[in-house]
Amino acid sequence: MGIVLGGLDAAMAGGLPLLFPQLFTKSPVIAAHMASAAPILSLCLLLHALSNMLEGVLFATGDLRFFSTQYLASSVAVFFLFAKQRAAAAAGFAPSLPDVWKTFVVYQVLRCAQCAARVALNQRHRQTASTPLHHKTINANGSPAIEEHTHVLMDEETNYGRGIDEQLPAPEQQEQEQEQEQEQREHMTEAFV
Repeated sequence: MGIVLGGLDAAMAGGLPLLFPQLFTKSPVIAAHMASAAPILSLCLLLHALSNMLEGVLFATGDLRFFSTQYLASSVAVFFLFAKQRAAAAAGFAPSLPDVWKTFVVYQVLRCAQCAARVALNQRHRQTASTPLHHKTINANGSPAIEEHTHVLMDEETNYGRGIDEQLPAPEQQEQEQEQEQEQREHMTEAFV
């Protein structure tokens, strides 16, 4: 559904400036600039819909810590791209409107790649958690033996599986981590509202 709405959004953003520029301006010069940027703007909005869909998956699984690094990395990269454009403009080589929108496309591509990789990683952890675990034990006669454990405990916060022989955090630490996660969720919700 997100891709369909993103496609509709992209089609309108690309089509309206080309077909109905008078909705935005009466200037033929500005209309020509809008028309030159329309395809890139359209692509940017399509990628934005995809990245938002992937972010929604990550929000739904409670992977909020990832966002603190993901947004920072993308923003730093885009900052440097815009700084390069600003330096070119200062040297007399002003970027065109499509060039500016290409920077936003790079930002959306980074977000899509980061979120898609994280969703895939989380999915791999889920699949790994559902497979039998093996660990070495020593038989009574002193020889190594391999035991298979098919029971896996799921950590509610990360959905990553833990073997039954692994030690879980103390209840106090779990409560503290859950409170911190809830505060982060509330902060993120406030930021988006």
